[in-house]
Amino acid sequence: MADRFTLNLINNKVFCPDDFHANPSGEGVYFNRDAMKRYFAEYEKHLNREFNHNETGTKTTLRKCFRHQAEKLAG
Repeated sequence: MADRFTLNLINNKVFCPDDFHANPSGEGVYFNRDAMKRYFAEYEKHLNREFNHNETGTKTTLRKCFRHQAEKLAG
């Protein structure tokens, strides 16, 4: 889910090259502060977007699905 979400943001040009900076030690590339804030704002919108659940036919969100799965795992 996270990979698909992130690639969708990049493919839709929500971020540009100026939103990233290289780690001075040469290990990795990171968002700058403003881009990170935008990423998490978009992530929250994504988690709270309603959709019809394939199995139950009810409206739900990814946040609710994650919670339900965690509760099932907890037993």
